[in-house]
Amino acid sequence: MLGACPSERGLAGTTPDQVKQSLIGAGLVWAGALAGPLLDGAGDLLSRWLASRIAATAAESDPTAADVPAFARSQYGRMTAAQRAGALGKSPTCPYCGTSPSTQADHVNALKQDWQSGGWTDDFDTRTARVNDPGNLIGACQACNASKGARLLGPGVGEWWPPGWPTGIWWPFGGP
Repeated sequence: MLGACPSERGLAGTTPDQVKQSLIGAGLVWAGALAGPLLDGAGDLLSRWLASRIAATAAESDPTAADVPAFARSQYGRMTAAQRAGALGKSPTCPYCGTSPSTQADHVNALKQDWQSGGWTDDFDTRTARVNDPGNLIGACQACNASKGARLLGPGVGEWWPPGWPTGIWWPFGGP
């Protein structure tokens, strides 16, 4: 009998009358007596409860940024001395400005970006290996590395475009 009632996942776009009919069709006796007054009007109690359940169910089936645990640097392991040396050897001159010597190893895809794009679902060792992969490490000068921070490379809002790169030209001084 409950199969006639729409599931919470299926309520999106359902009108109050459709919900009322489904409740009555499912044999919920109280629905005939109560659903009319409870489902009438935009601000009624049942409509608000249904809307909250739809939102909660949608969040459970489709995680959003609100569901991502807070980022902490401690969720990732440090790169090894060999990984740092490899990054500095790959680009002795900073590939972001093209002028200063590289003194730091930079994560092209920052740890915070990895975390927010799903890295938090992986175990510590898996996400550490991914961010410290040689293809994600590059030497950089202190000024560029600090300026970039945890932002993605790019010309968009919230992204970082290196000071030495002409507009739209990616990795003009070499890259990963």
